[in-house]
Amino acid sequence: RYALFREGAFLRQPAPRIVREGGSQELDWLAGQGNPLVSGFQPVAGREGLLVSYTIPLTDPLAFLRGRSWTYDNAVGAIALLLQGQPEAARRVLSALQGLMAPDGSMGFSYQVDSSFVDSKVRTGTLAWVGYAMVLYQRQTGDSSFQASAEKIGAYLKNLQVASGSIKGGPDVSWVSTEH
Repeated sequence: RYALFREGAFLRQPAPRIVREGGSQELDWLAGQGNPLVSGFQPVAGREGLLVSYTIPLTDPLAFLRGRSWTYDNAVGAIALLLQGQPEAARRVLSALQGLMAPDGSMGFSYQVDSSFVDSKVRTGTLAWVGYAMVLYQRQTGDSSFQASAEKIGAYLKNLQVASGSIKGGPDVSWVSTEH
């Protein structure tokens, strides 16, 4: 996360790829969460490529969360896809996140894939993971498409830094935590 704050800290050369050996059942599930034919949710314009965070049965008390896509889940999902040798799938997720980013580098906590609902809370830990995913994508692929967005996130986070060096949990709170 520190690299987000340092201007010019992005590596220009691809880093070695880390790939897990064995089955890819979990990765297939993850990649399918961004596919309307698999997830069952048709994304509204601008939300194509987002990963649906949960598979929730209609009978579950939390069924109202069906089709929800948490920003943090997308960042970590992009990292998993990237590290497992699926850079194009990671790029789709990161492109969707980039499209949701506000001009100041912030973004909502979660989005409904198939409607215009946004949980507009901004949480810095979530943003840090998105920035990290974008920087890792650049390190792994050499593609700098997300560098400007990662720098915006870094600047946004730095503006929430307190005297101790910690980062506040969001613009609407006074607390800090290890995550942030």
